[in-house]
Amino acid sequence: MKNERDPIAAWATAPGIGAVGIVRLSGEGCYAIAERVVGSLPAERKASLRSFRAPDGSLIDTGVVIRFCAPRSFTGEDLIEFQGHGSPVAIEHLLETLQRLGARQARPGEFSERAFLNGRMDLTQAEAVADLISAESRAAASAALRSLTGHFSEALRELQSGLESIEVEVEAAIDFAGEEVSIPESSAWLDRLQDLQHKVVALLARSRAGLALRRGCVVVLAGPVNAGKSTLFNRFLGEPRAIVTPVPGTTRDWLEADWVLDGLRVHVIDTAGLRESDDPIEMEGIRRTQSVLQRAHLILYVVDDGQGWREADEIRFATLPKGSVAWKVYSQIDRTGRRPGKVDADAYAVSAETEAGLLELKEAIWIFGQPQTTLAGDVVMARQRHLDALERCLGGLEHALWAEQRGDALELVAEELRHARQALGEILGQRSTEELLGAIFATFCIGK
Repeated sequence: MKNERDPIAAWATAPGIGAVGIVRLSGEGCYAIAERVVGSLPAERKASLRSFRAPDGSLIDTGVVIRFCAPRSFTGEDLIEFQGHGSPVAIEHLLETLQRLGARQARPGEFSERAFLNGRMDLTQAEAVADLISAESRAAASAALRSLTGHFSEALRELQSGLESIEVEVEAAIDFAGEEVSIPESSAWLDRLQDLQHKVVALLARSRAGLALRRGCVVVLAGPVNAGKSTLFNRFLGEPRAIVTPVPGTTRDWLEADWVLDGLRVHVIDTAGLRESDDPIEMEGIRRTQSVLQRAHLILYVVDDGQGWREADEIRFATLPKGSVAWKVYSQIDRTGRRPGKVDADAYAVSAETEAGLLELKEAIWIFGQPQTTLAGDVVMARQRHLDALERCLGGLEHALWAEQRGDALELVAEELRHARQALGEILGQRSTEELLGAIFATFCIGK
């Protein structure tokens, strides 16, 4: 990818009214542009109060200016931060002025992209910047910080180093076969290779937990019409997101929202009631419910306790997707007098109206979500591409071990080791294509 160094500018704080608004300017020539706006620049990394002025001398705002010199800046380039008042009008005026003076609007993620291209961070750390910004729970934020501070990168580089040392020995055995040169026996590196294999498996577990933190635990509310699913959905979220009426089939499509439950991110989905219907709209809603169920980690099959558990419910419950866990939830127990809370191993009794039994159900959901985050103290924030590369690395190690055990040519072992090491390099961005980088950084906010 071409490392463009032309000056770029962007709003670095969240859009909207606030106490402070920050504009970031980076790239070659940014100091000259900044001097035309604020006059003399302060010493490096020294905050100084300045007036921000347009080319005609009119006052835009007053605020703090900080100068960072390459390579000791976020981007690795010369960089200026203008910290003014959080007025959208003033900030937009400042950005327009910077662009008139030669800067251009930064693309989404371009500051982080330049930091990566200039060696200020590797690709996993750059991705962690976006993950930290979008974290919706403390656990997710902690995992993103671990990746941002290099825990994931260090683990990957340790694996790379171990693989390289084994590759050297294997290549030496190939190059000097039959010569009187001291070459380690295969047993000397097979044990180390097996140790690396175990480390990759452990890192995969930590990465899968990180991916689960990013995506959250998906909980789907399903069941017959008028069972109380939408009322329960609203109670989970603490606001009336779903329309609730006594009319059967009110929910025609699914509703979904993110819910943070004591640090666990839960993606909860309310679905159309399941029943036989001739209404084409309701039939489509039921069809979509079947599709949504395939995404669930946990299905709460909700029935009206007053109606009881029917044969149709038994059939539907038995045919729920096998890849998810399903619990029975007896709702509206304020009308039946059933004791709230846990009924048996996979059943709960609740009243969304009075909240009876709701605490026990929430605790159960939280505990259910913990297997995805049991390694929370050691989780690294990962993405699907990281898992794919780690699995390819693990496959290469396994194939190398099998090849050696079968007595195959050492050239085949060396090739598998090379593929495994390259897979790790892809995660760090050592073998990244322009298309991959573009796709990654396009997901960032503009100011990063």
